[in-house]
Amino acid sequence: MGNVSGSTNVGGIAGYVYASTIENNAAINREVNGSFTVNRIVGYGDATVQNNFALVDMTNNGAAYSGSDNDQNGASKVIANFKT
Repeated sequence: MGNVSGSTNVGGIAGYVYASTIENNAAINREVNGSFTVNRIVGYGDATVQNNFALVDMTNNGAAYSGSDNDQNGASKVIANFKT
């Protein structure tokens, strides 16, 4: 479990996404850091985002974030609740 860093369009799963679907993913990074458009799942883009989850204590530029399983931050889960 590492950290993800960049300048713009930074995400725990994908940075910039265009006309795509991002679904059924789990981001287990501890941190996502950047200067502009930073999210736990998808940094930025025109995408369908569904059924994605992120580690509950993952920070976004040092701040705690939450979301839903259908947005760019993903629903929060503790590591024990992720299945392989």
